[in-house]
Amino acid sequence: MSAGEPFVVTVCVTCDRAAYPPRAVCAGCGASEWRHTPVAGGVLEHATILRRVAGVAGTSTVALGVVRLESGSRVIARVKGRPALGSAVALSLNEGAVLASPGKSKIKKWWKGA
Repeated sequence: MSAGEPFVVTVCVTCDRAAYPPRAVCAGCGASEWRHTPVAGGVLEHATILRRVAGVAGTSTVALGVVRLESGSRVIARVKGRPALGSAVALSLNEGAVLASPGKSKIKKWWKGA
């Protein structure tokens, strides 16, 4: 996994629905009890490159991607390196930002997108 903190999602104790960012109430069952579950990675579904960041002069390009977790939830993350669409990525947190890095995620290639 990349340097930084582990990526964690909240999971409803009642119905096992995952949520990120954390919610006060579960969208599936209305419960408000959660457990924190580390997530090692996911599959990169989409990616784009921002060539300019609004309000910040002189910034370099930033790659963003949509990562689908095994639970079915999706997370928007900064993408490091050049992982191919549909490939497994490892997730971590760095200064509050979710990072997706190519590499040694142990997630199976269960997703069959276009």
